[in-house]
Amino acid sequence: MLSDYAKPGIVRGLLAAALGIYGVLSLHSESKTATFYGFSLSCLIVSILIITWNKKRGIFAPTHIFLFVFWLFHCGLLVSIEQIDDMELLRAVDWIFVTDIQPAALAVGYGILAYFLGVISMRMTKFKYKAAASKNQAFSPRVFGVTGIAVGAISTIMIIGTLFANGASLGGGYLSYLETSQDTSFFGYLQLFAVIGVGLAIASRGNSAIVGWVIFGFLALFYVAMGARGSAMFPALALFAIEARYRKFRLWAFLIAAIGILSLISLSRQSRHYGVTELLSGTYAVTPWQGLAEMGASLYPVVVVQEWMAGGLVPAAGGTIVAIPLGIVDSMFSTNLASKHGGTLFNVEIAEKVGQIGGSPIAEGFRNGNLLGVVLTMVSIGLLLCAIEMTPLTVSANAYTIVILAPLLSGVRNALGPLLIHIIIGLTVVFILSMVGRSHKAISYKKRNS
Repeated sequence: MLSDYAKPGIVRGLLAAALGIYGVLSLHSESKTATFYGFSLSCLIVSILIITWNKKRGIFAPTHIFLFVFWLFHCGLLVSIEQIDDMELLRAVDWIFVTDIQPAALAVGYGILAYFLGVISMRMTKFKYKAAASKNQAFSPRVFGVTGIAVGAISTIMIIGTLFANGASLGGGYLSYLETSQDTSFFGYLQLFAVIGVGLAIASRGNSAIVGWVIFGFLALFYVAMGARGSAMFPALALFAIEARYRKFRLWAFLIAAIGILSLISLSRQSRHYGVTELLSGTYAVTPWQGLAEMGASLYPVVVVQEWMAGGLVPAAGGTIVAIPLGIVDSMFSTNLASKHGGTLFNVEIAEKVGQIGGSPIAEGFRNGNLLGVVLTMVSIGLLLCAIEMTPLTVSANAYTIVILAPLLSGVRNALGPLLIHIIIGLTVVFILSMVGRSHKAISYKKRNS
């Protein structure tokens, strides 16, 4: 698997070193503009991409696509703010004009370096998953395909039915979607199983993969029409990461597509506020800068949490990440572990104190242990993503990639606590189906030879 990674060479190595050094040093410059810090972080990320580039899977390698999404949500506003003339959007991000950006930019920079450390550390282990590859020789992918199509289709129908049954409408926009989805306690799990379902179908390849893409395409279009772009984008990128294991995607084509998507995101602002009918009004503007700014506000939670910690707030010491398991233990044994260990979900705390501004792994890491928490969080993500990137080309490895990558991509702008549970559920489903698949293969083999 290490042969998949390109050696930078002298020229690219010098370029990566220059960009990385510039990025690190410039982040320590005080009293600079937001655009300056955004450019500095971008240089640091490009430097890491050059050093860690996967020549076989390209930008859709799990470690690369996470870094791209991370840049989009943490640096997008910084690099585009001077190009924005939409007053409504500028009012929504007015905090950037009255805040010292440098401390937050530094935290993001250290997080990027920690992520790089996690990726490189895993690659240096040269782990080859020999045991995993040999076990899959007696595996029936049909179990994944059939189960995935059924679960994906049923979950998709239930998602749409639940939203409409609770009063959502295409004309109601994103607020309608948000209100009705939050009123349904199991809605998040419906979304999880929809991703798991289509992911299993696509992981199994063949005709099942085609059906899986059709189901997901229908669901993604529905999400976009409702203004819930994140619900469509994060799973889509994870699914493309599976396709990249079998075919090569050109970087230039990805960049052109990204510019087009960012332009469409600026268009979707109308549907988020007024519904899909606004898209037909002809009063919209299409510009990638607005899309970049619209999505790039995950730096704000970092700014907010840094202010909390500077004001003397006690670090949660992992409490926000394990809040759900602690809550389950409390309900089963009448204990009080959640409150003792700061077991409040990060998104709940943010919503109560500030409002619905999203989340960030940098912000949540800082909330749990200041800068050390940021480093530990991002190193862990880098290790995990590189581990799934190095898995062999098998159906079960495809499935494990999806159930880990999709939640982590979503975690770029959400709380990590619920996503940890989503990953555990996904891993459990894939493991059980792997066992069933091997049993099915063994039974079929015995019948053919009896």
